[in-house]
Amino acid sequence: MSRKLFVRLHRYAGLILVLFLTVAGLTGASLAFYHELDEWLNPDWMLVTPTAASPVPLAQLARKVSQAYPDHRIARIEFQHSADRALIVRMNSKQTGDDAPLPMQVFVNPYTNEILGAREWGKVDISRQGLMPFLFKLHDTLHLPGKIGKWLLGGVAILWLLDCFVGFYLALPRHGLLPSPVQFMKKWAPAWKIKYQANATRVNFDLHRASGLWLWPVLAVVAFSSFYLNLNREVFRPVMGMIMPFSPLPGDTLPKVKDGEISLDWDAAYQRGLALRPASADDYRVANISYLAKQNVYRLTFDERQPNAWLTFKREQVFFDANTGELKAQYGYSQGKTGDRLSILQYPLHTGQIFGLPGRILILVTGLLTVLLAWTGVFIWLKKRQSQK
Repeated sequence: MSRKLFVRLHRYAGLILVLFLTVAGLTGASLAFYHELDEWLNPDWMLVTPTAASPVPLAQLARKVSQAYPDHRIARIEFQHSADRALIVRMNSKQTGDDAPLPMQVFVNPYTNEILGAREWGKVDISRQGLMPFLFKLHDTLHLPGKIGKWLLGGVAILWLLDCFVGFYLALPRHGLLPSPVQFMKKWAPAWKIKYQANATRVNFDLHRASGLWLWPVLAVVAFSSFYLNLNREVFRPVMGMIMPFSPLPGDTLPKVKDGEISLDWDAAYQRGLALRPASADDYRVANISYLAKQNVYRLTFDERQPNAWLTFKREQVFFDANTGELKAQYGYSQGKTGDRLSILQYPLHTGQIFGLPGRILILVTGLLTVLLAWTGVFIWLKKRQSQK
């Protein structure tokens, strides 16, 4: 394939991607500090004053929330890393179909059992209460219905990932490999620099090429992890499964039930989950407890990740019967196969959390520079069109 063909591929891929990368870059930059921004906008919902009293039992808290929102069922209770944060209760609608209410996110004071606030998850809302979920949903699905947004963004991620390699190839010296590494690097060195004293067209070209080279590893990782996050079951696992083994996902393999009996309340389920905790997760925090209504099982998630800590990404999950407490499945990093471990890495890589605060700052900068890359590429195309005319 000639270099001219790669130039055309890079050009038209960039034109297809520019609007998607603009939205993804700007929203991704803000989501790098999602919780901090959400707390700053809604301190009355997110922050509580710790007291000497013990937190209220989960069953009591769940009963209060369920009574307040009878059309919804509790799906997950999220535990915070700090004593001055509210518990977050996620609820799904009991109804199904297009007319079903949106999921709810409810914030509860764990010491007083007071409901501090609630919002619909996925609603188009740019008020201070709804802004961060709006940006998250825009980044995640473009607010498109069903799986359309995920599939579309998954396709964008694949094209972006391939284009990363095409762009890298085009940034190499035109004459390919030179006689020695020293000569090669000498020839390649200008591609990493920006000639600010040159005219606007050259500065724009240098910004596009140099920023793409310096950020290339991060861009490739973000594109690859976006591919996983959007098309995990549909494409990622089937394709990657050809070169590495994956364990079945418990949510897919556990049998479905219509109306399962629930004998364990949330407190009993929490204690049962702790008793089933894998030895590898002894020092992990409990991230959340979930109820999977379709399978009638509870899931307790143990997470190594801590705010702003380096190289923490491991996760373990236990699934057990909501009636008998029998262990049904275990999924996580320690006992997982190669594909499972690769999968667990993707979200902390995508958000930068795996490298703590510096990683999150890097993702913020990468999001903004992704927009710069996209639009400098458009200006290069416009200039070439103008020259050709």
